[in-house]
Amino acid sequence: MGFVPADPQLQQLLVMGATSILRTIAWTALPADGGIEDRFFFSLDPDVVARLQPAFETSRRDENIWKLVPDNFESLTIYRSREPAAAWKSLDTTVSFKLDVLPAVFFGSLLSSSLVGYGIENPKATLPALSPPLLTMKTAAGAEGSILIARVSDEALLRKALQQQSNEGPKPQLVDGLQSDPDPAREFAAVFAEGYVLLGRTENVVPCLVELRKRQAAAVAANKKNVQDSARENTAAIVTYANDEARLTSFISTLLLLQGRSLSSEELGKLQSTFGDSSFAETETRLSAAGIERKTRSAFGQFSTLIALLKPNPPNSVARQQ
Repeated sequence: MGFVPADPQLQQLLVMGATSILRTIAWTALPADGGIEDRFFFSLDPDVVARLQPAFETSRRDENIWKLVPDNFESLTIYRSREPAAAWKSLDTTVSFKLDVLPAVFFGSLLSSSLVGYGIENPKATLPALSPPLLTMKTAAGAEGSILIARVSDEALLRKALQQQSNEGPKPQLVDGLQSDPDPAREFAAVFAEGYVLLGRTENVVPCLVELRKRQAAAVAANKKNVQDSARENTAAIVTYANDEARLTSFISTLLLLQGRSLSSEELGKLQSTFGDSSFAETETRLSAAGIERKTRSAFGQFSTLIALLKPNPPNSVARQQ
């Protein structure tokens, strides 16, 4: 869920939710196409699988949405659910079906709040106005948030839903066209362009617009082309592409540190140049009759994360970690 809860009661609720919905979790790693394929399997009750089906029923592809994706990005997730509102409802009803009242209310609130970062406070009113695919994208390394890109099926309904949020929080500013300049003083922005919408915090939307305007006369970046080609062939309901360069660098740096040496600035630059197009990890998520399956293909796989944990700590870090 993106955080480690410190509250013991919250921890207990999460444990109750996990034990009620999950059966077992398994992980294997195998060589594949010159890299490593990590496979994760989450075993679920048959009734849970049945209720999750709407979230994994895919729609036809939409190649036009790539016009709103900058040439360079840090991570990108594509959701191909046929009906976004039905997919959302399936997640909500699955949780409430398996849990007692208090945990169900908690998880329902947590689920709804997961879209607040895009300026959406009422998913039930907003999602019916959107069509697949939905993309969530982190535009640059170090950025704190991401933006949501989606095809708009009912623009009038979407504008009304965004301006009539049920809570008293800040409402997104609505602007039109990729040449627009959202007010940086406003927290959220919704940019309507060519039948699509870009939603998110203004501080994340503005850099995306700048990159899109730069790209209009430029060639497509190699990384984006590779991701686009891969996504065109992938049939999974959910696919994520993430820049793996930092993890690859950390992995190799750790191995060298364990041998008593470190990378120079020149060596680091050559290493990052060598990674090139292979620096993106691809993760696909599917629903089977037994549960949820996730496959991640990357250069060194999950092992690179585990090896990085062996990195020697600075002298003063042990006490802080304890």
